[in-house]
Amino acid sequence: MPEIDLAKRVIANLALYPREQILLVESNVNMVFRGGIRRYPRGPPEISTKLEGWTIKPNGALILTNRRIIFAAEGRKFLLLKVPEVLFEAPISMVYSASVAEGKVRELVISLETGIWRKDKFYFSVKDPDSWVRSINELISLNNKTKDSKEDTSEK
Repeated sequence: MPEIDLAKRVIANLALYPREQILLVESNVNMVFRGGIRRYPRGPPEISTKLEGWTIKPNGALILTNRRIIFAAEGRKFLLLKVPEVLFEAPISMVYSASVAEGKVRELVISLETGIWRKDKFYFSVKDPDSWVRSINELISLNNKTKDSKEDTSEK
């Protein structure tokens, strides 16, 4: 039986919102962030950036839709199959910025606003970080324009 790509399995199980479209998908992506992952007996795992140290999640799938960013990795076995586990999901409205980290390896950096004065950074090893940054920044600017127009109509 041929191995089905992780990204395809995640997309097959992903519940899309009305008018939500998948824009970019990439497999074999590593996610690095400061903190850890808390696992609970019931419910999905939760990323905690308050934990000390760095966490690396290798070989996941990164998915960008017009509403959110999703990172999933191989999960636990369930009836002889490994079920994909969504470890990171952020609406575009929480994304503060997207940039490219320059160094030995160029990586996509996503900064999220998680508190009043706090911004958490997540690093993703994608093949073409520039195209991801371009797409995410376009979505951020569209989201900001939508917010501004809603605020203008509510003031009238």
